[in-house]
Formats: sequence, C-alpha cells, structure tokens
Amino acid sequence: MKAATREVSLIRKERAAIACRHCATPFVPGDPGEEYCCAGCAFVSRLILEGGLDRFYELKESAATAPVRSRVFQPQDWEWLRAAAIKAEAEAKEEGGVQGKLRLGLRGLSCVGCVWLVERLFEGREGALSIRTGVQRGEVEMVWETGRFQIAEFAEELHRFGYELVEHVAEEGSPSSELPGRLGLCAAFALNAMAFSLPRYLGMPPDFALAGLFLLASAASATFALLVGGSFFVQRAWESVRRGVLHIDLPIALGIVAAYLGALGGWVLGVEALLYFDFVATFIFLMLGGRWLQLRALSRNQSRFRVGQGESRPYQGADGLESMGVEAIEKGVRFRVRPGQPVPVEARLRSARATLSLESISGEPEPATWPRGRRAPAGAVLVGGGLAEFEALETWKESLLRRLQETETAEPARNRSLERLLRWYLAAVVVLGIAGAAFWWPATGDPARAMQVMISLWVVSCPCALGVAAPLADSLAASRLESCGVFVRRPALWARLRRVRKVLFDKTGTLTLEHPHLANPGAVDALSPDERARLWDLVEGSLHPVSRMLAEAVGGRWPEATESCGEGHDAEERAGWGLRRTDASGKEWKLGRADWAGEGQDDACEAVFSRDGEVLARFQYAEEVRPETRAAFDALRQRGLRLWIVSGDRRERVLPLARSLGVAAEDARFRLSPEEKAEFVNSLDEGDVLFLGDGLNDSLAFAAASSTGTPVIDRAALARNADFHFLARSLGFLPCLFETAQRHGSTVRTVFGFAATYNVAAAGLCLAGVMNPLLAAILMPLSSVFSLGLVRWRMQRKAGTAERRARSSCAPAQA
Repeated sequence: MKAATREVSLIRKERAAIACRHCATPFVPGDPGEEYCCAGCAFVSRLILEGGLDRFYELKESAATAPVRSRVFQPQDWEWLRAAAIKAEAEAKEEGGVQGKLRLGLRGLSCVGCVWLVERLFEGREGALSIRTGVQRGEVEMVWETGRFQIAEFAEELHRFGYELVEHVAEEGSPSSELPGRLGLCAAFALNAMAFSLPRYLGMPPDFALAGLFLLASAASATFALLVGGSFFVQRAWESVRRGVLHIDLPIALGIVAAYLGALGGWVLGVEALLYFDFVATFIFLMLGGRWLQLRALSRNQSRFRVGQGESRPYQGADGLESMGVEAIEKGVRFRVRPGQPVPVEARLRSARATLSLESISGEPEPATWPRGRRAPAGAVLVGGGLAEFEALETWKESLLRRLQETETAEPARNRSLERLLRWYLAAVVVLGIAGAAFWWPATGDPARAMQVMISLWVVSCPCALGVAAPLADSLAASRLESCGVFVRRPALWARLRRVRKVLFDKTGTLTLEHPHLANPGAVDALSPDERARLWDLVEGSLHPVSRMLAEAVGGRWPEATESCGEGHDAEERAGWGLRRTDASGKEWKLGRADWAGEGQDDACEAVFSRDGEVLARFQYAEEVRPETRAAFDALRQRGLRLWIVSGDRRERVLPLARSLGVAAEDARFRLSPEEKAEFVNSLDEGDVLFLGDGLNDSLAFAAASSTGTPVIDRAALARNADFHFLARSLGFLPCLFETAQRHGSTVRTVFGFAATYNVAAAGLCLAGVMNPLLAAILMPLSSVFSLGLVRWRMQRKAGTAERRARSSCAPAQA
C-alpha cells in the first residue's frame, strides 16, 4: 500500500505543455526551465550540438518525432548485422565486385533532418561509399568497400543518436508507394488531352487537316490515363466485388469506365457531343490525387513506428551452439533465452535462478525472481544479466505469445454504413441512367441522344465527395492532431470515435509512464565522476525497470559517465536482490535492496548504491501518472463518456490510482489476464468502445475493441494494430482527439449535403435532356473544387471555445 500511495502522491502539478527541444513532442515539464521530455532526448541533443550537427534542427523545423527515451542507453546485439554484412561481402566477391551492399530497416526516421543526420554519420566512416535513406518506407541502403567498413560500429553510433538498424521488411503491394508515379503520368496525360481538345472548343472545323490528328492524340492521352491511373480504381473495385464488399473505389471505377466508353462511342459513331476525352483524363487525375493525399498521410504515420523483424532473434539450443526459431520449439525441448528476449512458450526454468518481467502479459511493472523448476508463462521477458535455460512445456502453436502477436495482423472491420450508402448510390445512378436512356430513345428515335443522357448522368453524378473531399477532410483532421503528438493510421478512426461512449485504459505504460520516476535525481548529481561511472557499469546491461530509470538519469544528466567504463568483471545480477560488480582493485559495487547492498531495512521504493558496504546513494522511485491525466478524464466525463481502468496489476496499485482520477471502484478492474481483458471489452462493446493500451497483454482486447490507440514507447508492441499512436507523455490530447473527430464529422456531413443537392439537380437536368457530356465534364471538376474549398474552410475555421480549451492542454508552446 505504501508504494501505491507514493505513486499517487507523485502526480505532477498542472503546468502548461511545451514542446521538447529535441523531438518537438508536447510534454509537461516537471521543473521550471526543463527543455527536454526525457533523458534520451537530452542525451541525443547534446551529441548533435557538440558534434556540430545542429543543422539537423534547421531541416527538421518543428516536426514532431518520437521521443528517444531510454533506448539509447540500452545495449544492443549486432551479431546478426555483422553476419549479414559478411554474407553481402561474400556475395559481392563471388560476382567479382569489391563493394558490399545491404538494405535494412531504420527506426526513428521521420523527416529530412533525420536523412541528413544519418548521411553525415555514414560519410564520416572509413570505407563508406554511398547511402540512400527513405523516410516514407523507413529503410536505408548502404554501399561500402569490402573489408574496410565496420558496420556494427556504424550501427552503434546510429543507436546513440536514437536510430536503430533492423532487418529489412519488404512492403508488397503498398498502394501509396505506386501512386506518385501514376499521378505524375496522369497529370501529363490530362494536360495533353486538354491541349489537343482546346482547338475544337475554340471553333476548329471538323474538316481541318489536323482535326483528326488532334482528336487521336486526345483519345490516346485519355486511354493512357485510363490504363495508368484508372486501372488503380478498377482493379481495387473488382477485387472488392469478388470478396462481396462494396468499396469506395467501385462508383469511381464505374464513372471512369462509363465516361471513357461514352467518349469512345461518340468518336466511333461521329457524335460530336460525346467527344470529351479531356474530361476523362482530368477526372482520373483528380480521383488519383485525392487518393494519394489520403494514403500519403496514413503511410507516413504507419512507417513512422514500423516494427522491424530485428527483434525476433533465434533462440539458442541447450548446447549453446544450435540456434532455433520459435516454430522448432516442441514439448521437452531445452533452449536458452537471452536478456531482453521473451520466453516463447510456457516453460520450466532449468537454470538456478532468473529474473523475469511479466509486464508485457500481466501489466505488473516489477520483475520477479523465478527459482529452478518453476513454470514461466509464455511472454515473460528475461531481464537478468545472463542466459537462462528453459524446458518447453508446450509447442509454439499452443503458445499464448503466438496468439497475442497474431492479433497484430487482424483485418480492420468493414465500414457497413459506407457499404450501404454506396449500394444505394450505385443502384440509383445506374437505374436512373438506364431509365433516362430508355425514355429518350423511343421518344426521339435517336439512340445517340439516349446514350448522351445516360452517359451525362453517370459522369456528372460521380462521387467526388467520396473520392476527393473526404480524403482531404481525413488529411486535414490528421494534421490537426499531429500538433498534439497524435498520428492517425486508419481513416475509419473518425467515424468510430464519434460513436465512442466508453473509454478503457490500461494502467502500466498507458496511464502511468513506462519507467519508474526517480524522485531524487540530485542523488545522482551528488556522486563523484568515478562513482557515476561505476553506477553506469552496473545498470547499462540490465533491463530491470529500475536499472533503465537510473541509466536514463546517468546518461541524460552526466553523459560523460557513459564513456568511462569501469574495470573488472561483468555485472552479476542476483535475482530478487540487485546487481554486483567487482573492479580491478577488488572493490565491490552493489545496487539493490537496502538489506543487501548496504545497511538498513528494505524499502520497496528504494534502491541503494554502495561500495564495499558503504552506502553512496539512496534512490527513491515510484510509478508516475502521466501529466494532465485528471484534467483529461474530467473533460471526457463532460462529454458524457464513461471511463474504466483495466489492468493486470495488483489491487493495491490500481484502486488508489482510480480514486485519484475520479474513477469509481466498480470501474477499476485489476488482476486481469489478457483473455479476461478481451472478455471484458466484448461484454461492453456495442461499437462504442475506445481502448488505450501499450503491451502485448492488451493485444486480445485491441482485437475486440471498436477503436484503439497506443503510446509509442521503446517497444511499440501494438504499433500495427492501433488506429492511432500518440507520442506525448501527457494524456491532454484526448479532448482534442474527440473535438477533431466531431469537427471532421460535421465537415463530411456538410460536404455530403452539398454533394447530394448537386447530384439531384444535375441528375434532373440530365433526365430532362438539357445536359450533354461536355457540360457534365465542366460541372464535375467545378463541383470537386467547390467541395475541396468547403472542406478546407470547415476544417480550418476558428475553433470554438470548447475546442480551444481542449487544444490548449495539448498543443506545444510557441517559441
């Protein structure tokens, strides 16, 4: 109970949010004059400024990036990278070359400043030849002289600057990667079609010598636009029909094909009124541009925090020589786990002792000591200082960890409302077009006039609000939230948020910060330089939360301590007690419980640092609630939302936190397993649940919830499965999130209202026989331009009082 009370008492006083000097994400400073949101950002910023690389900030400008946090202080294993480089050099030599080449994923890329910084670091190394860095896909391609370039040293340098090389993950069939080329070609085709059609509009007679050539060039431009750009919509529409789904691309594809066939029919039949190839090319360009605008923003946010395959390292066999993937683990097989690796299946510990963290599967932040013979659940992470041997009690197929990881690939829910709208829209347009043609043909005896009515109606009624205006609204809404450190991954989020009536929060890492809070950082400052270096030697290789907390404190406040490693044996971790190391002079350094590292009674919220039993420092720590959480909770309640806390942590930690945030005891659930969390979400969700979580233990609940969000921390376990990410340490963005969704919905309804009015009026003119395809070709782009202007005005007009109040709690301070 003492720990829980301390946790609640450490909620920071309300302060205005400012932007971190390094990553520009909003955070609430703990002390006046604090410039960085975390020790990692302070550390990297010092490296950049001292290295004369401050142009990085000029190029980056005010773009928000992921906070560095503690990952720069955690040791990395680059053996896999050395092996990949050796293989690349061997392949080059077999082909008679002298240049090694590798394509790798690179975490942390977010802007042109990152590209510039990575390239400067690469160019300064011996044997480096060329490097290409792609922000959009989060990857890097390096070329070097074989035998001269030390790739692991380069990777370690990147790691110190907040970037991490991982194995390359190929993106197959990504629509956003192919659209820029298609869009550029379609722009050229549209300009050509308009240029060759202009003489005809200006009165060029049909018998003019070049009239046929101009018409042929216009028809060829429209045909190429159809093949290059129109095929994007046609292919996706056909695939959706085969799956029995009505996709937004289906009416767009029908409009494109109908317009092209109508113009082609007019050319073949000699009907002047149907010759509008320039409209076909322009229409395709507009539709493609709207789609690219939408996918570009989503792709940027998805790649910003892409999880690479580099984390999935093979496990060692019991002999220490054989390596095996998780699929090869069967019952009875013995394997070894490295620090930082999860236990892949339920297994029995065969080593003497081990320290395991259950945070990723239960939410309990404190690691626990496992004795020999005790069962360890799948997903438990080894945080000790050496290898631990386990015996598998189940296969990988039976593992809970496999089930949790597989939820990341779950297919997003279908938008049933949009499908119904499209179904009725398509039926109405097709039926009206055919009915108009059926009326005018017998009435006039002119099949060309009947075709003109039908094609005009199909062309003028194309869904510009769905194809162009709605993607623009998505993009503007996402840009609004980026100033709050929130990045949208799925456009369906807006409609889902408007239906939300219940918000569920995981506790550890979501309501609280991911690491314990060091309550007395002055204790680090009071140590001598040598003592700080010895403390760093103890904590740098440990994944224990307290060790990570102290690594941040030492590295962020005294970075020179990280460069002076002490002499002696590697740190030894005594499970459940602490860390110990003996230097070359025989002095024993300890960090851990007071009754082990020094004199005194053990305090659950204290770590003691000692030398030969002499206490040098006592570090007080506790979990810290994210800043502005209470204010955010109050604002959500004012919106009529009901709030829950669902955690795998203990009762004595969850209930005091709930009371401090105004959450009723019956709405605070504790000791929940991943399956129980998912069952609880299923029992509540009627299409109106937003779930915020951060660990693999939340994966099943994520799959069950209607909408989801996750903080971006050192290991973005739910990165692929969340509807949005947030970077800010504060939860003050939540009111802004809902206000933006409300504004987005209002804007889309206004645009759809205009589109409905326009389509009804235009369809009436078509059925009355007073509109031809050329007039339709003029009206359709004009309606698109008006729709875009309406969206921009609605999304960017001055915020109301409630919205300004919501945004003021999360927007970064202006310089």
